[in-house]
Amino acid sequence: MGFRRDHLAGDHPRLTVTDFQSLDLDSLVLIELAVILKKQYGVEVDGKELAAAGTAAKAAAPVSKKTAHS
Repeated sequence: MGFRRDHLAGDHPRLTVTDFQSLDLDSLVLIELAVILKKQYGVEVDGKELAAAGTAAKAAAPVSKKTAHS
């Protein structure tokens, strides 16, 4: 099973526009997410990349792009 953009963004509109900070997702949570993405989907991404994206929807784009190259 590969990674799909909707795994991160889903159909929930709040996830597409709400930034990680407003969701109380700090850098440690984003690092944990990066570890999960690596273990479950083989996607190499770090917490800083996720933090720079700012929202789940924006983070999904580079994560999906990385899966397309693997």
